[in-house]
Amino acid sequence: MNPTYDGIQSLPPCPYSRPVEVIREDEYPHMKQGIYLDHSGTTIYARTLIDRFAHKMSTNLYGNPHSANQPAKISGDMVDAVRAKALRFLGADPRHFDLVFVSNATAAIKLVADSFRDLAEQTRSGRFWMGRVFNDPEAAPDFACVSFYKIFGFPDLGGLVVRRDSGHILALRRYFGGGTVSMVSAIGGAWHVSKGLEAANAGQAGEADGHAHGLHEGLEDGTLPFHSILALGEAIDVHRELYGSMENISLHTTRLVRRLYEGISSLRYANGQPLCKVYCENVEEFGDAARQGATVAFNVFCEDGSYVPYSTVEHAANERGIYVRSGGICCPGGIFSSLGYEPWQLKRARSAGHHCGSDGLSIINELPTGVVRASLGAMSTTQDVDAFVSFLHGAFIEGRLHQRVPPEMETEMEHVTPQPAYSTG
Repeated sequence: MNPTYDGIQSLPPCPYSRPVEVIREDEYPHMKQGIYLDHSGTTIYARTLIDRFAHKMSTNLYGNPHSANQPAKISGDMVDAVRAKALRFLGADPRHFDLVFVSNATAAIKLVADSFRDLAEQTRSGRFWMGRVFNDPEAAPDFACVSFYKIFGFPDLGGLVVRRDSGHILALRRYFGGGTVSMVSAIGGAWHVSKGLEAANAGQAGEADGHAHGLHEGLEDGTLPFHSILALGEAIDVHRELYGSMENISLHTTRLVRRLYEGISSLRYANGQPLCKVYCENVEEFGDAARQGATVAFNVFCEDGSYVPYSTVEHAANERGIYVRSGGICCPGGIFSSLGYEPWQLKRARSAGHHCGSDGLSIINELPTGVVRASLGAMSTTQDVDAFVSFLHGAFIEGRLHQRVPPEMETEMEHVTPQPAYSTG
């Protein structure tokens, strides 16, 4: 029997051109393998994206863009077009911003840190969607990192958006790789001329439009992942066709995360003990996209108020075909601040044998070392949210950890293939 959640309102109509359930059925048949709630790790790719990418790969001849032959020119022109398209998608005017392709957001952060280790925080906007961050180039961050696979699900690609007026900081780096220099000497004294520095100097002199090189050319070491960049172009097009805009997605997921928060917060044992502790500065932030994304981080209590190991929660969810993430979630500062740790407690946890990763210790001295995180995406549904809340109620309040899925969830979880349990640090 499913619980009822007092105070939870029916959601307004979906902001997309089609109901999200129809989009889910048509574009995400692979999501029938379970209820996926780890969109902050990566979201799920659409079927049409894969079909279009495969079609272009099988009907065109793409060469290394560093060469001068015709297949190379096709690749080079494609990369330029996708770079401009991605900047437009992010709301960044190419006159003021450049986009450097990297493997992921971590690589983008490392590129900045290696070039300017004392970089001060430049983020001056609390908006959820970065399209508004770049509206005013003077107030925009100098460097912004992005993981495209977290937006589109595919390809596995990241980017660094650079404000052109600040690009000279990166262009001064010592390291260089293939394709990033206009001249290099290895005899009679080693020296090189950076394409990025040439572009930055030309930009400061007001000559950027006529200069041969862009800032990105001095920062993208070696051969670009041009096949992945091809896929990115298709991903942006399919994404726009399915969802219209990121503002629509923000509206949809904000409504859903409010429902998820309300559902989790409503769960209580018979003695009145809350089932979950949700970590947030202000509960009113759920429903405000400028302050809270589509993510809920929490821990589960036993009826006596002690903590259930987060690894137990994830393991139980995996057994039911519900996929969340648990552990330190690659956010040590936020995690231990939210958990109320003092520096000495963190050192004690390390002495006790805790470390990041799937085999860390979930609880030390009755305190958790991480959280459970459920995160929503563009194609998430009300059924996903309600199924997860029902799972928590049944597994922990009713104690049905190993019972099969309730009949009312069978349709949503058709063809579920449970995966091995793990906990991610």
